Amino acid sequence: MKEKYFKISKEYALRAGLDETIRQEVDAGYLILSEKDVRNISLTIEEKVTALGGTEYVEPVNEE
Repeated sequence: MKEKYFKISKEYALRAGLDETIRQEVDAGYLILSEKDVRNISLTIEEKVTALGGTEYVEPVNEE
């Protein structure tokens, strides 16, 4: 099976300890990363929720 590669912003690649000295830079500010590299990028909970199309749920206050 052919390995997949992705063009990822340097900002996110740095979270996995990757930079242009380790991975190929393309365009301005992007690196080519393998699927394994991408899995090593940590995301905040807000970033994960946004990627999944979720929103914050707030329990309605029952005023009586």
